[in-house]
Amino acid sequence: MKRRLQGHEANGKTLEKLDLRNMSAFQSKWRGCSFAQCTMGLSFFKGSVFGGTSLSACDMPLCDFSGAIIDGTSFSGCVMDQSSFAGAILTDVTYTACQLSLSSFSGATLRKVRFLDCNLYGVDLDILEGKGNEFRGNNMWGTRIPNNCQFWNSSVDDKTCRMFVGLVARVMGDMADKEALIEIAGHEYTLVDRLMSVEEEGSE
Repeated sequence: MKRRLQGHEANGKTLEKLDLRNMSAFQSKWRGCSFAQCTMGLSFFKGSVFGGTSLSACDMPLCDFSGAIIDGTSFSGCVMDQSSFAGAILTDVTYTACQLSLSSFSGATLRKVRFLDCNLYGVDLDILEGKGNEFRGNNMWGTRIPNNCQFWNSSVDDKTCRMFVGLVARVMGDMADKEALIEIAGHEYTLVDRLMSVEEEGSE
């Protein structure tokens, strides 16, 4: 069934435990709303506006938020694998313990966006602009981060930094600085080495 909510406007609505799969809600507006334990996979929110809205424990993989404007909104415990935020503008948005693997933020603008304890495996973070963002306690294995300035003025926790240093050390071969990097990475180097060794064995 196709849920048709094109251009729909909702203010202060509470939606709980609803089946909203395959919802066609492009250019809709959600202000001060709350989604809780809703099933929303394959929903289409292209060009929509979310303001002061909360989404908690929602099952919403493969959702399309491309070109959306999302402000003062929180996603908590949501399954959002392979969703698209391409070209979206996100301001003061928090993702907490969300599954975002293989999702895309390509060309998006992120200002004061917080990713806390999220699965960002394989996420495309080729963002257009980033300012004041925060990354803490996330799985960023395979995350696509271009070598440019998107992360200026952002903060990243120690664990994420050590994992990145461990990844660099793992691919350095016999270079002189490798041991120093391994020492900095600490336990995270062991994790990176084990994961990369498994992938190499699987490719043989």
